[in-house]
Amino acid sequence: MSVREYRIHVTNQLKEPLEYPEISIPNKLHRIGTNNGKLIVNTDIIEVGDSILVRYMGYEPKNVIIDNKLIASDSINISLDEKLFLLEPIVVSRNDFNAEAFFKKKKKNLLLPNLKNIILMQILNL
Repeated sequence: MSVREYRIHVTNQLKEPLEYPEISIPNKLHRIGTNNGKLIVNTDIIEVGDSILVRYMGYEPKNVIIDNKLIASDSINISLDEKLFLLEPIVVSRNDFNAEAFFKKKKKNLLLPNLKNIILMQILNL
């Protein structure tokens, strides 16, 4: 008796394949799909009630519970939804501070004693 193969295809909402998705069946399988979003597994490891968990960076993870209908078919297409990120705005403005100004300021601070230290040394008569 030959072992049947089960094909898992991972796509985005436009039905475009997602390259190298993370695909797992908890406690049984944890693999990375191909560059065209596919993974082939033997059906002998899949049982009714198992779940297929698919993850891909920038997309919501998806968990699909395996039922009799899915086992009877030889493949499943799992479509992932994009995950939205709300970021704070960044304001870019021009200023006259540059590398040369930075190093001049550092050099000045290193060569000239700190005023607080001078006052402290005078108080302590050092």
